[in-house]
Amino acid sequence: MKKMGVIVSNLFLWGLVNCSVLSLMAVCLVLTHITIISVTVFLHRHQAHRSLELAPSVSHFFRFWLWLTTGMVTKEWVAVHRKHHAKVETEHDPHSPIHFGIHNILWAGVRPYRSSAKCSEVLEKYGQGTPNDLIENRLYTPYHFLGIILMLCIDLGLFGLVGGTIVWAVQMVWIPFFAAGVINGLGHYFGYRNFEPPDASTNIIPWGILIGGEELHNNHHTYSDSAKLSVKWFEFDLGYVYIKMLCCLGLAKIKRTIPLMPSDADTEHQILTLITKCKMNIIDRYRKEVIYHLVHNSVPKDLFSRHRISRHQLSRWLHRESNFLAKYKLTKLEKILKTQPILNTIYQHRKQLSKLMHNNKIKKSELLLSIQDWCRQARKTEIKQLEEYSQWLHELISLNSQRL
Repeated sequence: MKKMGVIVSNLFLWGLVNCSVLSLMAVCLVLTHITIISVTVFLHRHQAHRSLELAPSVSHFFRFWLWLTTGMVTKEWVAVHRKHHAKVETEHDPHSPIHFGIHNILWAGVRPYRSSAKCSEVLEKYGQGTPNDLIENRLYTPYHFLGIILMLCIDLGLFGLVGGTIVWAVQMVWIPFFAAGVINGLGHYFGYRNFEPPDASTNIIPWGILIGGEELHNNHHTYSDSAKLSVKWFEFDLGYVYIKMLCCLGLAKIKRTIPLMPSDADTEHQILTLITKCKMNIIDRYRKEVIYHLVHNSVPKDLFSRHRISRHQLSRWLHRESNFLAKYKLTKLEKILKTQPILNTIYQHRKQLSKLMHNNKIKKSELLLSIQDWCRQARKTEIKQLEEYSQWLHELISLNSQRL
């Protein structure tokens, strides 16, 4: 009996698997990595944005694993995330550091998430199309807390009291901190931007490894329904690697990736679809062909020394949405524009173009006419680069290049 007591005591303290500290760290990384992949591939790209299809077996594995390791309900997560995109950077955005403050989102980002997840109106409006089967309705949703309790028992049984508690604690804080805090906080506060969507999203780092590709948050907000989050040649999206592996095994099918600018469109419907899908390509071309060229070739050199600004900074400020520029930057930019009529002209045209492209309330029948009018006004400026750009845009949206 005494020997049996010792065995039970040792199992309680050290568990079935006697791990070293390094081994325990490796276990934590592997388990949390599976959770990260479950979030980015299943919850985010498959469920929230429908950018890929998953085999039922793979889809259910991810659901089961998230039930064990996070206790999150699929419908709630999807609804809150879709609301984030629909209300981004407004007072109704569930997790915007612009309105809640960076520290509140980074360290306590799960609070506004829970607040929105409890709202039945949010779930009804944004949670459509999520799993609605027997196991979801009888187990995963009503008893979402049982999964993390079961995970605690498994961790304690495998790694003992100390090791199991540590592993479980890491699992419990990993997603709330990295997904709700880092991505939704730093991903709208710190980093670099490839594109200028009407929000403050940033790419935190170009290598999406630790959080499965979610680090490329600006790319995602630009092409939210793309299964691939990397855009530039130097960027890496680990989540997309897993998706491609699943595709090779016949367990996934990619529905949408980053849209490419087509060479032509011969119906009005195709043209409107082109503008909707490729609006960021259209705006980014303005940066490359108009803003960048004029800043580097038509601005007096002494302007940069007088205002203590680089060409790169000025190009970026001219392309950035003004409501996301810091006040001191906006003030300095306004001073520069007062002395540089050409820069002011291309800046105002950039703002008008962006307003048109991002106006979701304008009727489709009016959109083409508005863009055509913008092209006419741009040609009147007699600024060569702006005229050439407007001619390109004019031809792009014309039916068989014959209608304006």
